[in-house]
Amino acid sequence: MTTRSRSLALTYGVALAVILLLSVSPLVSVLGAGTVAELAGCQIDEGSVHPCQIGGSDYGEMLYFLTVLGWFSLLTLPFGAVALMVWLGALVVHLVLSSRRSQGMP
Repeated sequence: MTTRSRSLALTYGVALAVILLLSVSPLVSVLGAGTVAELAGCQIDEGSVHPCQIGGSDYGEMLYFLTVLGWFSLLTLPFGAVALMVWLGALVVHLVLSSRRSQGMP
């Protein structure tokens, strides 16, 4: 693998990682908050803040915020899907043009 192809793989790989991270992060926050609340034996929902004592501190507001943040995934998941399609299209075009250049085609 040449330096140029490694650079290309790194660039497209980082772009893919950023797209995936930004699009699923609200969903991950809901799953994380739900897991923490379940392990601590706390009630959690989007309707209101419920007290949740963990290690002597109340984390109810933070868990509520992380749960409500999950609604943001209604925007981030579709935008992430579109960005992923654009990313894939750019990768295919780049690979086609690169292979044409390496074969001596205009």
